[in-house]
Amino acid sequence: MKTLEEALKLEYDDANANVTVSGIPVILMSKSTFGAFHKELISVLGRSAEGVLYHAGYEAGKKGFKLMKQWWNFETREEIISAYAQQFPRFGWMNLETVEVNDQKNEVTITVKNSFETRKYGGQAEKPVCHYIRGFLCGFAESAFGMESLRCDEVRCQGRGDEVCEFVLKPMFW
Repeated sequence: MKTLEEALKLEYDDANANVTVSGIPVILMSKSTFGAFHKELISVLGRSAEGVLYHAGYEAGKKGFKLMKQWWNFETREEIISAYAQQFPRFGWMNLETVEVNDQKNEVTITVKNSFETRKYGGQAEKPVCHYIRGFLCGFAESAFGMESLRCDEVRCQGRGDEVCEFVLKPMFW
């Protein structure tokens, strides 16, 4: 398996206002700016914003795993989890604490700290706020663990004052 530095090459092309990570164009945005965008989106669109963020995250989770497979030669589930545990904090997304996969129930429980979606809320949100990450984790889990038709619920959230964000992924159709 490659090291994180080998897989995630950051390059700048100032002439074209382009930043890439391993050849993938990215934008850099402060967490404060994203937090303001997130809060305003939810304020204006309400629950519709949750769906937009979730779906965008879901697509990114599925596509992101395909890219990660190109950067690393995963042989085990543990290697996949280790790679993401290294990648998330480097990208400023979160700290991956635990990933528990129950193959018999087709369920996954994931806990994280310091989610970029929670920062602007300061523990004062009325309900969980990690809609993009919920979607991302769902798309990722389906792709990485060979699961189908999952849904992801955030049952604990630092945005509303919980110690961690906890996500429970279960089959959408029982």
